[in-house]
Amino acid sequence: MKKYIFLIIIALQSTSMLAQYLSNSSFEGPPGLSLSPPDWVPFDLYSTPDTEPLECDDFPASDGDTYITLVARGSLSSHSNSVENCQAQLLKPLEAGSCYTLSLDLASRDDLGHYVTGEGFKYYTSTVSLRIYGSNSVSEKGILMVTIPDVTNQGWETFSYNIKPEEEIQFLLLEIGLSAASTIPGNMLIDNLILEDVIVESTVVLNETYNTSDLPITLQASESSSYSWTPNTGLSCYDCRSPEVNSNISRTYTCNLLSSTSGCPAVELFILQFEDDPVPPGDFKIPNVFTPNGDEVNDNFVIEGLPPYSSLIIFNRSGKELYRSEEYNNEWDGTDKDNNPLPSDTYWYVLVTPGLSGKHKGYVYLKRD
Repeated sequence: MKKYIFLIIIALQSTSMLAQYLSNSSFEGPPGLSLSPPDWVPFDLYSTPDTEPLECDDFPASDGDTYITLVARGSLSSHSNSVENCQAQLLKPLEAGSCYTLSLDLASRDDLGHYVTGEGFKYYTSTVSLRIYGSNSVSEKGILMVTIPDVTNQGWETFSYNIKPEEEIQFLLLEIGLSAASTIPGNMLIDNLILEDVIVESTVVLNETYNTSDLPITLQASESSSYSWTPNTGLSCYDCRSPEVNSNISRTYTCNLLSSTSGCPAVELFILQFEDDPVPPGDFKIPNVFTPNGDEVNDNFVIEGLPPYSSLIIFNRSGKELYRSEEYNNEWDGTDKDNNPLPSDTYWYVLVTPGLSGKHKGYVYLKRD
């Protein structure tokens, strides 16, 4: 019996050679209505972004102290059907044909609006979308790079995209609009905009537990011009889109390819575990804390009883992949993929052990003090 696994669940990212492209990526500045954060300039005539939260507000920023709020006006509003936007100059241009990651935190609110004489308080409740443009001129919107439709979440959510500009980009513009024709305005809150260079997008496939009787299992990667699978042990092919797994050993299969939407490098992870794996022995133990402070005591994330060919992936709280080893040997010392020390915090791990009950998920606290 064949069982198919589809790419679902979690989109994560890993980065290398990171560079800072925005001087105020977290929209920090004095709070105020019709007051844009420093380095962010309204683009259109009737655009009056707000820097929030105000003193009377209890909606905190997702990063830092403040965020920016934009409004899209309905057909019966003053300055009907106009939208708010803002533009920032990049610290260095985005190069044509290069790949970048753009991520930002978005939210909407159901308590924003204004008073109208004789009519009471009018709420800005229409669903809005966000468009992100890039240009070479302060007077042009330029090319549309990202569209995020129907943003309705009342709490902060992170949205991440790969972009590959066709021309050099020196200015970034954020603009919201109504997702559909409406007489009622809508609003969007924006914070923690991160623009990074060369990225690899990793899609982790979380699948059900399988039995040996399910073999062969077909893995299907996203559409691409090329495929490279590792490890190739137990696979029917290593350079095709849909290899069959004929091995009942729990492990993580990695497919390197090019994203069909952005043309940027991508990595897709297939984590397989089998129900009939033996139970871990008594000496198998995953720690919940380690202290990489250089005192040569508990400096590494050491898993006792770790079998050969185990794979380990480490993520931060927001789901960003920080470390990955397809043949882990207790060497993680609390650094990221660029060997930068990670701060004291709680991190999520996914450990796949050949034979020992497959996949293990949990949290480990990295303590440096």
